[in-house]
Amino acid sequence: VELCSKGGLRLHKFASNSPRVMETIPVSERSTNMQTLNLNFNDLPMERALGMQWSVESDTIHFSFSPADRPSTRRGILAIVASLYDPLGLIAPFVLTGKRILQEVCHKGTRWDDPVPTEILPLWTVWKEDCRKLSQLSIPRCYYPADFSPVDKIQLHHFSDASFKGYGMCSYLRVEGKDGQ
Repeated sequence: VELCSKGGLRLHKFASNSPRVMETIPVSERSTNMQTLNLNFNDLPMERALGMQWSVESDTIHFSFSPADRPSTRRGILAIVASLYDPLGLIAPFVLTGKRILQEVCHKGTRWDDPVPTEILPLWTVWKEDCRKLSQLSIPRCYYPADFSPVDKIQLHHFSDASFKGYGMCSYLRVEGKDGQ
């Protein structure tokens, strides 16, 4: 906080799932949702960060996305696909499907405000409806469980691939405990 303030940046709106940590942070510097909580008795709230939701209580990341009511046109598809913000790439395979639909609409020569071709419309309709299912995702934020044995080895594995329809890269953290877990 002190270092950032020297550069004119004020760090604030702190949140943690540890009551012990939160007790060290002045109330005025806590996130709005955490300011009025009794840290010993209240359930911890959902916090918004980077377009996602963080359940402080369960320490999981969630997405809440309801596509705007847009016409089924090239412009409407672009508006909806581009509004799905996923800075960590957690739902990249899902977003790629929306981008592929847009790509197909473009390859068909569809103008910005023309209706989506009839052979693509069912794909678009299903994808848009699936957007609502994103709220059912619950992604643990922690790399390994709290009851994990003391860490012995950590490995980082990277994979990537590409085709004419898309490209992707993912990284896996492999943690091995002293007990072989």
